[in-house]
Amino acid sequence: MHMPSDSWGRLGRSRESIEYAVRYVGREELRFIPIDDDELIDSHDGWNDSFKQPIPNPMSQVDTMKHLLEGLQVPVKNPKTGEEDHVDINLVNKIVIDSEYVEDMLNNTKVKIDINLEGDKEKNEVHVIASSQVFGNLKETMTLQQFEEVLSKTINELKDQRLESAEEFKAILNRLVNQFIEENRASNKYFAKVEQEYELKNGVGIIRDIKTNQDVGTFEQLSYEYERNRRTASMEGVILSGRTYKELEEKDRFEFAYYSLDHATVYSLIAEGGAIVTVNSEEDAYDTERYSLVAEPFTSEHERYQTILNAQQIKDSAASIDSDHPLYDEKTQAFRQARLDLLEESRKKQKQEQLVNQFADIDLF
Repeated sequence: MHMPSDSWGRLGRSRESIEYAVRYVGREELRFIPIDDDELIDSHDGWNDSFKQPIPNPMSQVDTMKHLLEGLQVPVKNPKTGEEDHVDINLVNKIVIDSEYVEDMLNNTKVKIDINLEGDKEKNEVHVIASSQVFGNLKETMTLQQFEEVLSKTINELKDQRLESAEEFKAILNRLVNQFIEENRASNKYFAKVEQEYELKNGVGIIRDIKTNQDVGTFEQLSYEYERNRRTASMEGVILSGRTYKELEEKDRFEFAYYSLDHATVYSLIAEGGAIVTVNSEEDAYDTERYSLVAEPFTSEHERYQTILNAQQIKDSAASIDSDHPLYDEKTQAFRQARLDLLEESRKKQKQEQLVNQFADIDLF
């Protein structure tokens, strides 16, 4: 519920003065004392340790905490005291939740998603609401019993005492953010959750030499991650034809296009001039930090859809056999040959297109 020390974003505070002042209250139990947003100074450029006004005397918040933990029909037993804790649903919205962040993958800008809680006293429910100027609003509902259990666990079991660290609550946030991402991907807008690694394995990648306009390799997996100040991508299972791993180190020359069946998207990456490129021939891997990216839909109407679907089926067949199996070497060789055949098919198609273009330029009259 308080922002980690290495975060960036909307609120600033010193490590000693966090959004939740933790004090011993009543029966000597740790309790959260929520501090409203307007008591903190917004900071868009990093941390700001100033406050609009001093944090109130902790004792003045005792009543708030007592109301927060009392008065509802579905109690949760406190493991330390054996007594029953309750949540005042009217004060649920006072809990400050860290914002979530996603990265616009095409222009490399971050988008903030605000998270708020809202209590519904009539239905005994707590709504987790995610909102953004870019995405609009989404919400997920917790029963009061579920919320009380998560809050009790946060206060009594978690060391950092952050609601976002509770697995049940974290899962809700992930579902909301992923829903934003998936809905926008269907509209050809591409986002990724910050500080989360994505691994795409259901699909095939094609490496194209931009200089000669030839497909010269394949790869089986694309992984990418957007962090606070960097973006990284890894291509694994690389198979080359007519090029060397040393040549792959040349920047602005090779395009790595991954045809993802799961995302229904083609992600095309090119290491820029300022990129950091690492090529590992022993592990058949290519890594880059900083790159340019374009993306486009990959549906059944795409000219390469059936080719990629067939290539994935060959991959699944090869992966189904253990390395100790007597047919393992044969399957592995067949898999590699299928990838080389895919490249050869691409070269033939390219030559045919060149011939068509050549004859199209001839004036027959």
